[in-house]
Amino acid sequence: MEELLRSINDNLTCIRVRLDDLSKKFDEEKVPSLPSNDTKISDCGFSNRVVHALANTGIQTLGELRKLTNRDIKKIQNIGELSYKEICRIL
Repeated sequence: MEELLRSINDNLTCIRVRLDDLSKKFDEEKVPSLPSNDTKISDCGFSNRVVHALANTGIQTLGELRKLTNRDIKKIQNIGELSYKEICRIL
């Protein structure tokens, strides 16, 4: 019984060490930053349809787009459900 407990304890120690290593590696990795509000709409990876629809509305930057409510975005001419989902995904 003692041998079994010792083996379990050794395995738990190995798991803890591995988790600590993984945690340190995760902390060291760079977390991608969100594009700034000054980023032009054309540089955000939107489809041409979305870029043109937003440009026709006068929206040039992500900051301007982020100020809009979901309802406002859905009201933009030529922004359908798929375009709306694309905008939400990138925002």
